[in-house]
Amino acid sequence: MWYIIIVVLDLYFYFECCIIVFSYLNLLDYLFNFWVKIYENEYKKLGILA
Repeated sequence: MWYIIIVVLDLYFYFECCIIVFSYLNLLDYLFNFWVKIYENEYKKLGILA
């Protein structure tokens, strides 16, 4: 009986970690895209990029 509870808690913990990691990666991706857009606009103002 005990090992079933341990396995369930282990899987739950692993799942939570995965959610946290994916959220962090999505946040990094969002920030990266955000900065790319800002820099593209700055370069367009300077006339470097068409």
